[in-house]
Amino acid sequence: TVNPNPVLTITNLATEICSGELTDITLTTPTDNEVITVTDVNYGLVTGGSVSVSDVYSDGGEVDELLENPTDNAITISYEFTITTTDGCPTAPTPQTVFVTVAPRPTMSISNSTATDICSGEATAITLNSTVTDASIVLEGVSNTAGVTGFTSAGVTFEDGDVIADNLVNTTNSPITITYAFSVNVDGCDDGVADMTTDVTVNPNPVLTITNLATEIC
Repeated sequence: TVNPNPVLTITNLATEICSGELTDITLTTPTDNEVITVTDVNYGLVTGGSVSVSDVYSDGGEVDELLENPTDNAITISYEFTITTTDGCPTAPTPQTVFVTVAPRPTMSISNSTATDICSGEATAITLNSTVTDASIVLEGVSNTAGVTGFTSAGVTFEDGDVIADNLVNTTNSPITITYAFSVNVDGCDDGVADMTTDVTVNPNPVLTITNLATEIC
């Protein structure tokens, strides 16, 4: 009797995931009496994984675990499998490895060193920071802008350390407080929280009217 050597197919539908998402790995084989064994797993600093060396799967087995990357950089984890049969074939199985890159959960901070109030025509000084590698900070919008011009348009993307220096002009006769709202993402993964905001109050420049009803007097 000649037993066949088993064939293992690993389907990885999520080679890159966001922190807090699930892996999507399926193990299949057409061979009967299969034994699919985990021979190595490396999570690095990623948390949430529960697969261990010597875990055993059968045809159609799935690895779907929710992983969290607590660092500021993407981490690639690996799972290694071998396949044998209950008959002990092959005697020296060849391992197969599958990789998943887990992006970090992005964070950001806003440092608004703009004076509490600025005069019409003066510049803002809003610094945007993120410690996460390759993070993109997006201006989602500026609200309460009726009567104010000079602000950056929604949709503009910033990087760590960028400064918004908008020269804001208040065309009214009263102070106006506008609000900048930002989101942050890395490789399409967002932080899962509400937009961060910061305010700037723009005071109008005073207007003086001089009425002289007696340009010539005795």
